[in-house]
Amino acid sequence: LLEEHARRVIAGPDAPLIAPGRISLLPIIRRKMEYRAAHGQLEDKLADEAEVLASWIASKVKHHQVPTGPTIAKVLGKAYAALRARSNADNQTRKI
Repeated sequence: LLEEHARRVIAGPDAPLIAPGRISLLPIIRRKMEYRAAHGQLEDKLADEAEVLASWIASKVKHHQVPTGPTIAKVLGKAYAALRARSNADNQTRKI
């Protein structure tokens, strides 16, 4: 959406720019992490998961600043821990 918005603003003489300010991509990154957890793709370590997510978002957003792996780990660490615990519990249930 950000890239499409940028194209419209650049190409359209009357296209309004969204209000200046910081756009947070972290809610989208969190949703991707939840998706990865639901599909058994979560990395074993938070730092590794954060780097995967940082690479993923960088591939999606070309012309905007994106969060780094350490920033993602810091902000989404608790969510990762909860998803990891849930994933481990699901794996234990399947083994029984």
